[in-house]
Parts: sequence; structure tokens; C-alpha cells
Amino acid sequence: MKKLDLYIIRKFLSTFFFIVGIFVLMTITFDVSERIDEFIDRDAPLNKIITDYYVNLIIYFGNLYSSFLVAIAVLFFTSMMASKSEFVAILSSGVSFNRILLPYIVSVTIITGLSLFMNHWVVPITNKKKLAFEYEYLKAKPGTKRNVHKEINTNERVYMSNYNTRILKGYNFSFEKWDGPELIYKLDANSVVWDTVHNRWKLNSYIIRTFDGKNETIERGPSLDTTFNIHHKEFMFKTSGTGGMNYTELNEFIEKEREKGSEMVVFYEIEKHQRTSLPFANYVLMLISVSLSSRKVRGGIGVYLAAGFAIIAVYLMFIKTSVVFATNANLAPSIAVWIPNVLFLFVGLILYKRAPK
Repeated sequence: MKKLDLYIIRKFLSTFFFIVGIFVLMTITFDVSERIDEFIDRDAPLNKIITDYYVNLIIYFGNLYSSFLVAIAVLFFTSMMASKSEFVAILSSGVSFNRILLPYIVSVTIITGLSLFMNHWVVPITNKKKLAFEYEYLKAKPGTKRNVHKEINTNERVYMSNYNTRILKGYNFSFEKWDGPELIYKLDANSVVWDTVHNRWKLNSYIIRTFDGKNETIERGPSLDTTFNIHHKEFMFKTSGTGGMNYTELNEFIEKEREKGSEMVVFYEIEKHQRTSLPFANYVLMLISVSLSSRKVRGGIGVYLAAGFAIIAVYLMFIKTSVVFATNANLAPSIAVWIPNVLFLFVGLILYKRAPK
């Protein structure tokens, strides 16, 4: 069986990387046609376009869609084997279907291990370069940030409902100072703006509440110049975001955002868990694909490829649905991102039982 194993592994990996190459070529072609005017208008250097943008774009998209490309690769070369009656010959020689799956599993394990490493450690590095290039040459300058939470230190917190990074102005400003579990100072203002001349904050229509036990002191005013231990640059958009954080950095960032009470924590956790769940979809989509395409049918490869694209479309729909459940129905992100894999695993097991034995 070693020759057969090597034959299938070679077919699997060569077809997979060939399809990745085709996919990447198409992606670059469409992206160049869409962005060529922006490159020219913003005088983007050719060497940066290639090294900082397209090289990193290839790594990002190639890894992001690797699970779906695995499904297409398996459907393609397995249906080719089935159309040539190779599966019939292998099964007729006494080799079980379970044994045939072994080289598929080995191939998928290689791709999954590579994808996991890329997702957690390599892609964040390449994303930093790609996003920095996009920020400098492709995207408009930062605009408005909503629901801004900042923890100056363990006792002081800042909140703004909106902050415009172009005019350095925030709205519905709130500054709180705590002594353990007790609130001792609260400053609210309709708006706050950064004074670039004196490097300080100017508050408009403010009210200060100072608490001393059960006593409360209130101070109001039309405007107030003051300083906080926080610079306006700390409210600027980050060019890399969570996409530029590796596994360790992302975990630390999530913990800090959770301490601040940020509403975005659920989205960060979804991204963290998807970095693991999407590569493991390789096994599920492989099982579905090989069970589906190992039978010789009228219509050949076209039928299987159409079925493969339909499976991918449904899988993507389930991913979107699970994210909605996590963000709107309080379903734990660690569970939500694995729901598509579990549901499609059952589909794969049903198709596996019906595969030719």
C-alpha cells in the first residue's frame, strides 16, 4: 500500500497547491485591475506594492481559504480517479475504503498543521505589513470611532460615545476615578477636543461630581482646560488591529479589553477561535469531498465541482449564522465557531456511509 499511499498523497498535495496557485493568480489579477488607479494616484513605490502588499496578500488569502481549496482539490483529483475506474480497481483488490482514507488524512494533517501555524504566528506578521501599506497608500485617513473605552490606569477610566480622529474631537465624554469599588470622582462633558497648541484637552459644557462618602460636590461650567494622562494619539486607529496580533498578543489584548468592559470582546474572541476552527474544517470538508466524489457518475468532474461549490457556499452561510448567534444571542464564541464543523461532520459521516465500499 505504500505506493498507493504515496500516489494519493502526491496527487492530493500537488492538486491542492496547483489550485492555490490558480486562486492566488486570479486574486492578484482582480486586485490589480481594481487598485491600479489608486497606486498611480498615491505614488505607491513598485517595490512596496510587490513586497509589502501583494506578497503578504497572497499569504493572507491563500491561508484564509485553504479549507475550501482543500475541498475543491479533493473533489477534483478524486473524481478524476473515479472516472478512470481507479477506485473500483482499488476496492476490487481488497483494499477497504477506510484504508484508502489514510493518505487523505495524512495530506490534510500536513495542510492543517501548516495552516494553524500560519494563522497564529505567521499571518499576523504579514498582516502588519499589508495593513500598514493599505493605511498609507490605499485607505482614507481615519474617521470616527464609536464607543471608545480607555483605561488610563487601574483607578481611572475614560469613555466617549464618538471620537473623530481627523478633528481630534470626542462627544459625550466621561472621566471616572475610583478608589477600589467606590467612585470618588466623575467628570462629564458634552464634548472634548485636543488643543494642539498647548497639548491638553478642552472640555465644553462640563459637570464635575466629587464623592466623599455620602457627601457629593457638584461643579459646572461652560468650558475647562485640563490634562489627563492620555494623549490624543492613543485614540487613533491602529494600522494592524487584531489581525496583526499573534496568539499570545491577541489573548493579552482580549483580557485588557474585557477589563475595560469593551463591547468588542466577543468579536475578538470569534477571530481567535476561528484561527483554529477554520483549519480543522479541512478534515470535515475532506471527508465530505472524498465520500461524494469516489463514486463514478454520469456528468463526471463538473457534477462534483458544482456540488463542491454548493457545499462551500452553505458552509460559509453557516459560519456567518454562527457569528450572528455569538454576537446577538450571547452564544459563547468558543462554541459558535465550531458549530459549522460539527454540523458538517454529521453530513460527512452520512456521505461516508453511502460511499462505495
